[in-house]
Amino acid sequence: MWTIWTNPAAWPGDIIRAAKIKGDFEVGSRITLKPKGLPTTRLTITQIDLQHRWAAVSKLPGLTIEFEHIIESSDSGTRLVERGILTGTFAGVAAHLIGHRLESMFAGLTAQCARQAGT
Repeated sequence: MWTIWTNPAAWPGDIIRAAKIKGDFEVGSRITLKPKGLPTTRLTITQIDLQHRWAAVSKLPGLTIEFEHIIESSDSGTRLVERGILTGTFAGVAAHLIGHRLESMFAGLTAQCARQAGT
């Protein structure tokens, strides 16, 4: 699962129109992402805990979105968690305007990665 979830080239499909990374998947690398129904977003990878978690941030005037991607393994299977944390002057407005689209993007991307991983 980790290999797919950290490979932006594998993300395009149902909800993701385009995704690419500049350089290797490492802290400081930049990902350009075009989700369906949302503007093109540029993310900077801020944290990586191999095989378990990675985080990225997108900064716009008055809005910062922190994205967390977590893989939790247990005896019953694997759980994928994606979380978006909105902060800044326009966080409330952005949550109202795009919150449901972010939820759809998270659900679509995790489902697509799970299908590709065969889980």
